[in-house]
Formats: sequence, structure tokens, C-alpha cells
Amino acid sequence: MKSVHESLILTTTGGLFSKAEVPMLYVQIQEHRAQLERSLSRQLTFEEAVHSWYENIYTPIIEAIRANRNLSRAICGMSLDEVYFGISYLAEEDGYNDIPKAVNDYAERFQLGLVDTILALLHLRKAGRQAS
Repeated sequence: MKSVHESLILTTTGGLFSKAEVPMLYVQIQEHRAQLERSLSRQLTFEEAVHSWYENIYTPIIEAIRANRNLSRAICGMSLDEVYFGISYLAEEDGYNDIPKAVNDYAERFQLGLVDTILALLHLRKAGRQAS
């Protein structure tokens, strides 16, 4: 990953994420880019992919997190970036197109103690990406 990509990601997300988390976001953006390129039948620049990811993935998840009162009570002590990764992972794994539903399901799973499983999977996934 180029440092210009890292800078663009950090700037676009307003400093919510640390440099250590940028590689996970980079993978999300590249996956989003590949899906868009397939659906549009054309190549996208990284900047176009970041803009689309920000508008269609990142912002809806962050807004849904902030709007969900059940989630606010359930995640006491967790940072917004941790919750973002948990929800985005859940949405990807379960194939959600409805972000508020993914947030509600995450809140329910968290309250049932299943968030530890999701976070463990995230850490395993992150470790696997770093090893490759």
C-alpha cells in the first residue's frame, strides 16, 4: 500500500482510525473497488473507490451506529472504530445490503455475548492479512 493511499484513507475518515487500522480499511476499499469495477465494467482510480466506499459503506455504518440507541447501550466501553469493524465484518459475512439491519443485529448479538466471537474473527482475519 502506498503512503498516499494511507494518507487519503486517514484524511477521508477524519482521523477516526489509527495508522495500524488502515490496512484493514484498504482491503475493504479494494474489495469495494473490485465490485464496482465489475458492475460498471470499467476501471476505477483508488480515489474514486475511496469516495464511493466513504459514501456507500463507511458513512452509512457510522450514521447507523450513532443513531442506534440499543447499540449505544450495548457497546459501552468500545471505541467507534472497533464497532465499525465489527459491523462491517458482520455485514460482509452475512451479505447485508441494509446497514441499519446489520447494526441492529450487531447490537442484539453483542447483548447476547456473540460480539466476542465477531471480534475474535476480526483479529484472526487481521492476523491472516498481516501474515500474507
